[in-house]
Amino acid sequence: MIGNLACVRSGSGKDSYHRNSGLQAQGFSSVHATIEQAIASSAPLFLDSSLDVIRIVDLGCSHGSNTIQALDFVAREITRLREQVGDRKPLEIQAIFSDLAVNDFNTLFALVPHPQGEPYFFSGVPGSFYGRLFPRSSIHFAMTSYALHYLSKIPESITDKNSPAWNRDSMFVSRSSPPAAIEAFAQQASDDLFVFLHSRAQELVTGGILLLMFPIRLSHELNEADFPFQSVWKDLIQEGLVSQESLDTFNFPAYLRSGDEVRSSLGSVDQQFTVIHSENLKFPWLDPKSSSYAATATKYWKAVSKPFIEKHIGNQEVVELMYERMPSKVTVSSPSGELDIVLLVLVKK
Repeated sequence: MIGNLACVRSGSGKDSYHRNSGLQAQGFSSVHATIEQAIASSAPLFLDSSLDVIRIVDLGCSHGSNTIQALDFVAREITRLREQVGDRKPLEIQAIFSDLAVNDFNTLFALVPHPQGEPYFFSGVPGSFYGRLFPRSSIHFAMTSYALHYLSKIPESITDKNSPAWNRDSMFVSRSSPPAAIEAFAQQASDDLFVFLHSRAQELVTGGILLLMFPIRLSHELNEADFPFQSVWKDLIQEGLVSQESLDTFNFPAYLRSGDEVRSSLGSVDQQFTVIHSENLKFPWLDPKSSSYAATATKYWKAVSKPFIEKHIGNQEVVELMYERMPSKVTVSSPSGELDIVLLVLVKK
């Protein structure tokens, strides 16, 4: 139902993901050297004389220019590798942008700065990456960045008033959520990552690369939910502008896995993949001490969350009011200026 929700955003206006994805692009550029090493380590695959087409894919691409820059970089690195060994055999690269069907592919394709075939042919494949998207053994390089913390769906028990997992009065699962709610989210996240990895194992060719970047938590326990938007929501409940039920029946479809949870999922596919690189990174987020922090944080949150909130509440004016009030709440919070990110490079056996 939800799939890789990181990209349920559209358009190119000031509140769009396209206009507010610079930090994601910055994060991806910081791992260029790792990508170069991964491609070099799989040189026998990319230099195979029998290949006529190499296919690379960004899973959960959304529609910002950062996905174009990422696929451009991979395509040019593969081309550079072949040129280094003097390979003059004609080779075509197909770059595939993949996300849910509701993704704004029109905006994305309009942003591609070069014509088809230079340096790659490009296309879009709609669908959730929590399942098969491509024919067996057809992909040579697959990557996903800042998308795997989104879940395929919210566990049904989370919004069931008769369930011990009912996460009432909160839009996030956190340390203070009922233990059954935490367990339900953790199980959903485990199931989703299992399906994701097994789907890619079927789609990648032998020797193909799978690169993953996604937020994690370093502690065993979940963080305490202290997000300004939730405070705004509760204020509007007190003012009678939205109902208590609107908050009780909403949960944001994301979960930060712990390092142990990620390792457990990787253990389930150790017969299909070899992990050739694993690294925890600090992703530079917004500086809480900056004078523009509150307004900028609100813009980023709005870009990724508005479609979910608006669909749930069903009143655009009230939702806009929520975001208008959010900066005043951000100033009294003290979030970290960094996110913990895991970077994994896997090779298909």
